[in-house]
Amino acid sequence: MRGGLGTKLAISYVVAVVAVFVVTALFIDQAARQGFIDELMATTQAESRAVAAALDTGPVEATVEQLAVALGVRISVIADDGTVEADSVANRTTMENHNDRPEVIEARNNGMGTALRYSQTVEQDLLYVAVLDGERVVRLAVPLDEVNDRMLPVRLRAVLGIVVVTLAGLLVVSVLGRRTERVMKSLRSSVAGMAAGQLPEDAISDEVLSSSPDVAELSEAVRSMSHQIRSRVVELESEQDLRDRVLEALDEGVLLLRDGLVEYANPAARRMLGSAISPDGRLRHQVLMRTAAQQAGPDRIQLGARVVEVVIGPSADQAVVVLRDVTDRVRTEAIRRDFVADASHELKTPVAAIQAAAETLQNAVKDGDVAAVAHFSGQIEASALRLGRMVSDLLDLSRLESQNLEMESADLATVVREELDAADLGHLTVTIGLEPIIMSLSRPDVALAVQNLLSNAGRHTDPGGAIHVGVTRQGGEAVISVRDSGIGIPARDLPRIFERFYRVDEARSRHTGATGLGLAIVRHVAERHRGTVEVESDLGVGSTFRIRLPLDPLAADEPSDDATL
Repeated sequence: MRGGLGTKLAISYVVAVVAVFVVTALFIDQAARQGFIDELMATTQAESRAVAAALDTGPVEATVEQLAVALGVRISVIADDGTVEADSVANRTTMENHNDRPEVIEARNNGMGTALRYSQTVEQDLLYVAVLDGERVVRLAVPLDEVNDRMLPVRLRAVLGIVVVTLAGLLVVSVLGRRTERVMKSLRSSVAGMAAGQLPEDAISDEVLSSSPDVAELSEAVRSMSHQIRSRVVELESEQDLRDRVLEALDEGVLLLRDGLVEYANPAARRMLGSAISPDGRLRHQVLMRTAAQQAGPDRIQLGARVVEVVIGPSADQAVVVLRDVTDRVRTEAIRRDFVADASHELKTPVAAIQAAAETLQNAVKDGDVAAVAHFSGQIEASALRLGRMVSDLLDLSRLESQNLEMESADLATVVREELDAADLGHLTVTIGLEPIIMSLSRPDVALAVQNLLSNAGRHTDPGGAIHVGVTRQGGEAVISVRDSGIGIPARDLPRIFERFYRVDEARSRHTGATGLGLAIVRHVAERHRGTVEVESDLGVGSTFRIRLPLDPLAADEPSDDATL
C-alpha cells in the first residue's frame, strides 16, 4: 500500500467502518424485512379465516372473485384431492394438483400453513397463507411488493447513516493521521540522524518528545538503545582496531577462508600470496586450497621463491589459515647440514693425513730410515698446521655469528696498514693507496677481513706478481680494495666464492693450505658492519675484491642473517 501514514490510516478506517456498517445493515435489513413479513402474514392469516367463512355463504367461484378484488389478494380453493376448485387469477382447469405445495401440506397437518416463494403463474414473489376449511384448503397469496416498498426508506436511512459516519470518521482520522504521520516522519528522521552518527540528544526533536506519552516513551527507548549501540560500536571498533593492529604486526600471514573466498587476509598474507588472491577475493593457489579443504597441516608449500609452512585452524564452515615464512629457516637448516657435512669432510682429510703419516713414521723409525722420518714428520706438521688454521677459521666464523658487534672509532687506513705489515707477501710487489678515514668499526673484525683478503691474494698470485691495496672514500662509504695479478676466477664460480668451503681450484688450495673459509669470513665481517663485499675477476689477469662499509652504520639496512649457523 502506497501513501503516507495518514492515508493508510484513513483507508483502513474506511474499510473497517464500511465493513462493520454493511454487516450491521444486513442484519437490520433482514430483521426489518422479517418483521414486515410477520406482520403481513398475521394480517393474511386473519383474512384467510374470513375468506373461508365467507365461502360457506355463496357460490365458490363468484365469492372467490369478489373477495380477491376486495382484499387485493389472490385466492385459491383446493379440494381434498388437490384439485383447484376455484382461483381468482388462473383457470382452475389448467392448474396442476396442489397437494404437494408446502403451505397446503402444513395446513392439512396443522390447520394452517405458510410459505414464501416465487410464483411462475404471476411471476413474482408471494406470501402464501393456507387454512384448512373442512376437507378443503383456502389459500391466499399476497405479493411482497408491499414489504419491499416499506423496506426502501429503511435501507435509504441505513446507507445515509453509513455515508455520514464514514465521512465524519474519515475527517477525524485524516487529521489524526496527518499529525501522527508528521510525528513518525520526525521520529524516522531522528533515527536516521542517529544512524548517521548524530547524538541522540540532537537527533530527537522536541515535537517527537511532546507529541504523546507513548511516542515520547518510544523516543526515550530509541535514545537509550542508540546510546547502547554507540557504546557497543565503540567497543567493537576498539576490539577490531586492536585485532587489526595485532594481525598487521604479525610476520605470519593469516587468512580466513570460506568456500574458496578470502574473507580476511592480513598484510603479511597478501605479501606472501600476491596475485594468488584474485581481485574478487578468490584464492587461486590450488595446493593451498587443497590443504585448507583437507584441514591438513602443518604442511610446507612453495610460494614463488619462498617456502611457507601452512597451519590450518578448522571450523564448521570456515578455515583459519596461518602462513609462516620458513624460507630462512629452511635455508639455515640446509646451511647447517652442508656446514656439518663440509666441516666433517674438511677436517677428516688432515686428520687422515696425520694418522697415515704417523703410522708410516712409526715404521720408518723402526727401520731407522732417517729420510723417511723427516719427510713424514714434515707431512704431519703441515697437516697439523692446516687443521689448526681450519679450526681457527671455524672459531672466527662462530665468533662473528654469535657475539655482539663492539664498535670503536678508528682510522681504517691504519688498520689496513697494520695487516699489510704483518702479512707474508715477500714474493710479491705491493703498492698501496691509503686515505685516512676515521669511522666507527670493529677493529678486530675488519683486521681479520683484511688479513684474509691479503692471504687470498698471496696464495693465488705467483712469485713476481703484484698486488695493490687501497682505502678510499666513495660517497657515504669507505672502500677497502685488494687487487692482484693472480690467476683469476672463472665467471661461473664468482657467485659462489663467498660460500663456506668453496674452492675454485681444489688442488691449488690444498697445496697452499687454504681452508675455504677465508672469503666467507670476509662476507660476514662486511655484513656485520651493514656493508657489502664484491669481486671483479678476469682469468689470467687477476682479481679485485672490495669491502664497502657505510660511514654511518646505523643509517644502513640491517645485516642479512641468511648464513646464520
